[in-house]
Amino acid sequence: MVQTLQGDKSDITKRPFKVVSKDTKKVLLKEKSKILWMHIHLPHFFLEVLIRGAAGKRSKKACVLVESEKNQNKIILANSYATSIGVRPNMLLTAACMLGELKIFNRQYDLERAALIQLCQWAMQFTSFVSPVDKNGLTLEIGGSQNLFGSLEELLGKISKGLKELGYKAHYAVAPTPLAAVLLARESPYEIVTDKSFLSQVIGALPITALRLETSQEKDLQNCGIKTVTDCKRLPRSGLASRLSPKIVDTLDRIFGKIPDPQSPLVLPKNFSSKIDLPWEVDNATDLIKASDLLINELLGYLQVNNTLADKLDWSLVDRNGDSEHFEVKFSQPHSDKSHMRLLLREVLVHKSIKKPIQSIKLEVKKFTSYKNHLTKNMFHDKGSYSDG
Repeated sequence: MVQTLQGDKSDITKRPFKVVSKDTKKVLLKEKSKILWMHIHLPHFFLEVLIRGAAGKRSKKACVLVESEKNQNKIILANSYATSIGVRPNMLLTAACMLGELKIFNRQYDLERAALIQLCQWAMQFTSFVSPVDKNGLTLEIGGSQNLFGSLEELLGKISKGLKELGYKAHYAVAPTPLAAVLLARESPYEIVTDKSFLSQVIGALPITALRLETSQEKDLQNCGIKTVTDCKRLPRSGLASRLSPKIVDTLDRIFGKIPDPQSPLVLPKNFSSKIDLPWEVDNATDLIKASDLLINELLGYLQVNNTLADKLDWSLVDRNGDSEHFEVKFSQPHSDKSHMRLLLREVLVHKSIKKPIQSIKLEVKKFTSYKNHLTKNMFHDKGSYSDG
């Protein structure tokens, strides 16, 4: 289905955007940028890293993430089962507990950082250039990846499907500048803009809160009647810089591509290592295998990036006391086949006596065998620091 901004149906070649999928709002088509940025925003990331390993009947528990504010615990995130009984963000924990039984979690900052880096490594199977952004997002340069994966739509579909398989709900957007992609993913997800000339139209409509300014700066702008990014752009640059901050002018220029916005890529480690903490203790092979699927999915992304096969998998099961039980899953020949890895892991776990309930699972791979992969061979050109200006 093809639409126009003004409703003109006379000439398809003049139509500036098209709808490409149920998730994607529109693709602004006028002229594709050689460098194109995708930002993935993970709105529930801080809770998902704690509960994505849930399996079995208990996976349907109402789970909430809390933070202390002025000596009171408040809900900051809630899963779908919690919201279905009426739990909402910013609700006091005492009030939320009156709605039903809740599994309560606190933020685990080290786990969040490790999970985001691991997710960036996984995303490098789609592009050689991936950077973590803030605490719950990542930015990918995908301009050169579109043709390798068939089309922009197919590329976005593969990334979206992979994120869901890893247990993450993602909002994304695509734009010719990295900061524009970040703002759109956060404020107007699934917006796809491939030409800078459309940025003013799309970004300009966003509220000034999207810029995440200091509270005092935001209040000063609102007192002047400034409500949108377009309103902010119309102000004299010199006055905006002197009255508020030069950083605001710099931010606007980076959003709209008037000045360079250098980005530094993540460097892939030589070995694979990832861990998942289970939201509650597990004592059976079925639930352990389901949680282990997430680690296997992460490994497959790493193997794809490196053009390698795994020679063996080193697993660790950790109980509540921190005691680990290590075991290997060996292959008759190097592998990157998920079903085969899963089958061999199942055989080991089914025959293993789980003496204590397990609280976390770790997967490491240190021995690899190289193979040729035309996708990543073409993708991983000499990479440095991208600057779009």
